[in-house]
Amino acid sequence: MRAIGLIGFCLGLLLALPARAALLGDPYFETVGDPEAIPNGVVTCVTQDARGLIWIGTQAGLLRFDGYRFLPYRH
Repeated sequence: MRAIGLIGFCLGLLLALPARAALLGDPYFETVGDPEAIPNGVVTCVTQDARGLIWIGTQAGLLRFDGYRFLPYRH
């Protein structure tokens, strides 16, 4: 009986996905900064911390993006 309930629940989730995706709208991309902001123009990794700052790993070091500017991280 539990298996039937679980299958029904999963099926309901799958049927609801297209409707949820339509609410999100079309994705878009935005360019920030200038071409010289990223050393050598090569990004090796990107992550976001709990405060919302974006950390960008490059071949030349680490950058922090606060939504307005890129700042090199110096240890």
